Amino acid sequence: MLRLEKGQANALFVTRIDRLARSTQDFLSIVDHAHRNNWRLVLLDLNLDTSSYQGRFVVTIMSALAEMERAIIAERQKDIHEDRRKQGLVWGKDLGPKPLISNEIVQLIFTRRAEGKSLRNIANELNASNVKAAYGGKWTASNINYVLAHKREEPDTQG
Repeated sequence: MLRLEKGQANALFVTRIDRLARSTQDFLSIVDHAHRNNWRLVLLDLNLDTSSYQGRFVVTIMSALAEMERAIIAERQKDIHEDRRKQGLVWGKDLGPKPLISNEIVQLIFTRRAEGKSLRNIANELNASNVKAAYGGKWTASNINYVLAHKREEPDTQG
């Protein structure tokens, strides 16, 4: 918007109304600012130009609807999280993305490395045992190195 303020541009093009402002009040303040300073605000998703009275009217309504939609989504998400907490569900454990490599495999990799095995030997052992790497691929020395560098060694709880 700096170029608009300096008179180096005549219009601000926005892909979607919700990318410009999060509230109707903020959006309308931008629309007023554009009108007072003689530059156009063009909303591509609505195919509207705020340089006309009709355009400003429609975007005012659309902005209010977008704000209402955000509030509904936020409330729905809050209710979902509350229900999950009541059920004792934990994100990352019971829900959401699961680890691509089991704790047992991570422990095995750390154990084999501590025994002095090379990255290639560990990969070959896992491949010979038909243990799939992340995303179902074959193990390589670089996969093993990544696990060693980025995973925590899990305590052995079998003892």
